[in-house]
Amino acid sequence: PTKLKEEIGKIVGRLRKNEPTISWESPEKLHITIAFFPYLGTQHLAFTQSTLDFLANTHKTFNLKVTNLAYFYKRHENSIVFLGIEDPDKKLRAFYNNLKEKLGEEKLFLKERLDPYLTIGRLKRRRYIHETKEILADTTRNEITLNQEFEVASIDLYESLFRRDENPSQYRLVNRFPFTPSAAD
Repeated sequence: PTKLKEEIGKIVGRLRKNEPTISWESPEKLHITIAFFPYLGTQHLAFTQSTLDFLANTHKTFNLKVTNLAYFYKRHENSIVFLGIEDPDKKLRAFYNNLKEKLGEEKLFLKERLDPYLTIGRLKRRRYIHETKEILADTTRNEITLNQEFEVASIDLYESLFRRDENPSQYRLVNRFPFTPSAAD
């Protein structure tokens, strides 16, 4: 939703001033990752798309809530700064469990647990661990909580386009699968 992205853009703008060493995401690229496949061949891609289409047609739109600022520290990879996502009605979890079951039929396995989040920044791995942890802790020390609810109307399948420049996160939309509108819509 545009209003939410604008609000997050303001937060990122404030954080960017305090911590320029983090690569901050632009608001138009914000998305919630629920599954990541390192490589999908043509056959698996077609199966994944038909599965997403089927599931989107059997699930209704639902609401999620953006919560607090936090980070994932990764010792040997880039760490991320993110906003937490709550699933108050467990609709995203239900969708994920259905997706995990269907994709498992084709030996495409998803993580057992769903931990949705909204990546807003990435910190390249530092030579010294304490340096990385200090930057992440300083950044997330800001008391930022949105508690803003938004409607999820579709699920998108993106392809990651890996790049080695300043902004490595580039994505290409492969397909969008709209959920069935809720009765209240």
